Amino acid sequence: NRDLKILCGGEALSRDLANRLIERCSCLWNAYGPTETTIWSTIARIESSQGDITIGKPIHNTQVYVLDSKMNPVPVGVPGELYIGGDGVARGYLHMPELTGEKFIPDPFSGKSGSRLYKTGDLVRYLPDGNIVFVGRIDHQVKIRGFRIELGEIEWVLNQNSEVKECVVAAKEIIPGQKSLIAYIIPSQDKEQKELTAENLRRFLKEKLPDYMVPSAFIPLEAFPLTPNGKIDRKALPVSESLRVNLGTGYTAPSSEIEKQILNIWQEILKMDQVGVNDNFFDLGGHSLLLGQVKSKLEKAFKKDIPMIDLFKYPTISTLAKYLEGGENQQPGANAKRKTGKVRSNSDIAVIGFSGRFPGAKDTGELWNNLCNGVESISRFTDNEVIEAGVNPEMLKKPGYVKAWGAIDDIDKFDALFFGYNPREAELLDPQQRIFLEETWKAMENSGYDSEKFDGPVGVFASAGMNTYINNLSDNDGSKGLANDYQIMISNDKDFLATRIAYKLNLEGPGITVQTACSSSLVAVHLACQSLINGECDMAVAGGVSIRMPQKTGYLYQEGMILSPDGHCRAFDEQARGTVGGNGAGVVVLKRLEDAIADGDCINAVIKGSAVNNDGALKIGYTAPRIDGQARAIEEAQAKAGVDPDTITYIETHGTGTPLGDPIEIEALKQVFIKRTVRKGFCAIGSVKTNVGHLDAAAGVTGLIKAVLSMKNKTIPPSLNYTKPNPKIDFEKSPFFVNTGLIRWENTNGPLRAGVSSFGIGGTNAHVILEEGPPVHSENNETMPCLLVFSAKTETALNSLMVNFADYLKKNEDINMPDAAYTLQVGR
Repeated sequence: NRDLKILCGGEALSRDLANRLIERCSCLWNAYGPTETTIWSTIARIESSQGDITIGKPIHNTQVYVLDSKMNPVPVGVPGELYIGGDGVARGYLHMPELTGEKFIPDPFSGKSGSRLYKTGDLVRYLPDGNIVFVGRIDHQVKIRGFRIELGEIEWVLNQNSEVKECVVAAKEIIPGQKSLIAYIIPSQDKEQKELTAENLRRFLKEKLPDYMVPSAFIPLEAFPLTPNGKIDRKALPVSESLRVNLGTGYTAPSSEIEKQILNIWQEILKMDQVGVNDNFFDLGGHSLLLGQVKSKLEKAFKKDIPMIDLFKYPTISTLAKYLEGGENQQPGANAKRKTGKVRSNSDIAVIGFSGRFPGAKDTGELWNNLCNGVESISRFTDNEVIEAGVNPEMLKKPGYVKAWGAIDDIDKFDALFFGYNPREAELLDPQQRIFLEETWKAMENSGYDSEKFDGPVGVFASAGMNTYINNLSDNDGSKGLANDYQIMISNDKDFLATRIAYKLNLEGPGITVQTACSSSLVAVHLACQSLINGECDMAVAGGVSIRMPQKTGYLYQEGMILSPDGHCRAFDEQARGTVGGNGAGVVVLKRLEDAIADGDCINAVIKGSAVNNDGALKIGYTAPRIDGQARAIEEAQAKAGVDPDTITYIETHGTGTPLGDPIEIEALKQVFIKRTVRKGFCAIGSVKTNVGHLDAAAGVTGLIKAVLSMKNKTIPPSLNYTKPNPKIDFEKSPFFVNTGLIRWENTNGPLRAGVSSFGIGGTNAHVILEEGPPVHSENNETMPCLLVFSAKTETALNSLMVNFADYLKKNEDINMPDAAYTLQVGR
C-alpha cells in the first residue's frame, strides 16, 4: 500500500523486519525507545533495504548520551551504554525504590534542577553523521578466558555479512566448566547465495574483531526459539552433541595410527565426535588453555617433550602427525627442504609455465589462434553501450571521442570460494587482483606444480594497472556498511597484489609488487630471474594485470598523445598515430634451467639474459623515449645472455605505433645490431599491440608470452595494420623487417633466439633475450596404459575439467600420455 506510513516503536528495528515492512508501505520510521521513556525517544526514516538500521537521532525535548562505565562520553564508532534524558523520562518504578535509584540517575549534563537520566542497558554507537546504531544489550556481556565480551558487538558485526539473515551469539558450556562462544545463524534466503561456511564467517569476523571475540562454533538454524512474548529465548538455544560445522575444508578421516592417536586426544579435549585431519584446532573452538591440555596428553601418549610453540606451528592433525613422526628438528610447513641460498653461475632461466587472459582470448591457446589468424581483438562499442557504462552523452558529441578498447570476457566473474573468499570480500577486491590470482593458479597448473607441495620457496613478482574499480566502492552509499576504509585499501591498493598471491597460494619466496608503468610486467620478469639466480627462491611467478573499469567506454583522442584517433594500432606504419588501450593479464612460471632439466619440466623457452635501466634526464621530456637508454638495455641483455645479435631472428617490440616512439625504438635496435653484424633484413619484428592493444602493466609479459608461443610453435605470426613503413624508419638499410604474414621460424645456424622489449613512460626500459628450450627425447610409450586422475573442488568444476582435457587431447594428438598422467597425479 503506497499510501501507508508505518512507525515502529519500542525495541530497535531488525533488518529483516524492516525489509518486510518497506515492501508494504510508502514510508517507514524506526521510532526507538524503552517503556521508561515512553517508547519513542529517537527516530529515523528507513529508506534502504541495505546497510545499517539506525535508531536515528533524539526527538524534540529529548537528550541522549553514549557513555562508558565512568559516565564519560565515548568517541564516534565506539560502543557505549545509551542514557536518555528529557521530558519523556518516567518518574520511576511503582513501589520499587531500589531499582528506581539504580536505573534513574541524576543528569550530570543538565543545568536544570532535578533532571534525571534513564540508564537503558542498551549498547549503542554513534555514526559520523550523528545517527545511532543499536549494538545489543549490556546484560548480554560475558567473560570468556578473562576477556569481557559484549555479545551484541559480535552480533552486530555478523549481521553485516551478506550470508547472514539473522544471528544470535551466546556463551554456552561445550566443555564442562568452560564457556565458549557459539553463533547461531539463520542463513540468507538468497537462492544465489553459496553454502554458508564457518571458515568464511570466521575470516569475516577476524578482520573486524579480536580473536577472543570470534565464536568457537557456528550453528545454522531455520528459526530461533522464542519466549511467549515473541522475544528470542537465548536459554533454549541448542548445543549440539557434536559441534562440527562446515569449515569449508571438507572432512578427511585419519589414515595412520599416529593420526588416530592425535584424533582421540582432540575429540576428548574438544568434546567433538567428528574431527577431520585437516581441520584447524583453533577453527574447531580450541584455544591456548585447551592446547595446554592437548600438550599434556600428547606427551604422555608419545613419551616425549613437545614444546608448546610447536603445537601452534602444527594446528592440524595432519601436520602435527608429520611433525611427531619426523622428530623435533622438522621445520614447519610442507616445504621442509630448501635448495636455495647458493648463487648460481649459470644464469639461464626456463619458462616452464604460463597463462593469461587477453582481449578476444580467454587463454593463451585462443591468443595463439588469434595471432596466427591475424585477428585484431579490439572491441567497438555503440553509443548506448558507452552511455550505459557511465559516459556523459555530451562526450560522444566531441569529434575526437573513440569508442574502442581491448575488452576481456567475464570480468565480473570470480570463483571466490575456491580461493577462500566470502562474497563480501570478493565484492571489495579489485578485479585486477581477482584475475591475477586466477591466472597465477592456472600458470602454476600449466607448469605441472602444486604450490602447496613444491619443495622450495616460490617467489612472486607482480604488477597492476591503475585502479578504477575503487570508484564503484566510493560511490556506493552502502560502502561504509560493507567494510571500513582499511579493508577497502588492502583490497584495492597495488601494494598488496604480490603479497595477496603469496598468501593465497602459500608462496614463501620474495613477494614484490613492481610498478614502472608500461614496462612493469617485463621488469617483474627480470627481477624474478635475478631472484632465481641469486638463490632467493627455487621457482618464481611473474607477470602483470591491467583492468580499466568500466570496460565499454572509449577515450578522447588528443593530438600528440599516445592513443590513436581511430582505435587501431599501426606499429611502424606510415599511418601510425598511436595505440589503443586494452585490458588483460599474463603470468609466466620460471625456474633455473639446470633445475628444470633435472626435474623433467616442460621447458617452453629459455631466458638467456635480461636487463633493466632508465633513460635519465637527457631527453626532451619526462614521458619521451630515449634512443641511448633503450639501446643500453638491449645491449646489456645480449651481453648477459652471451649471444651475438647476428643469431637473433625475431624481436617482439614495444611497438606502440606512435610517430615518435616507433622510429626511436628501431634506431635503438639498429645501434646495437650494426655494431656486430652487417647483414640486412634477417630479423623479423612484430608488435602484439596491433592485435590486442596496449595492456599497460601487462603489456611486457603479453609480448613475452607471444614470443614464447612463437618459439614453441616455430612460427612467427603477422604484425597487423602495416602497409608502408614510417618515413622516419629506413628498414632497407637495417637488419629488420616488419613481419606481415604467418611464416615458419627456422634457424639453420643454431637455436632460435628472440628479443622482447618493453619501455615504460618515465624511462624504465626492459629487454629479455629468449632461446628455444633444449630438445626433448621421449620414449615410445604408445602401448603403456595410463591412469588419468582428475580433481576439483566441486562436481561442476570436475566435469568441466574433464571436458576441457578431452578437448585438449583432440587438438594435441601427439601428447605424451604418461607425462600427462604423471602431472595430473602429482602436479595438481
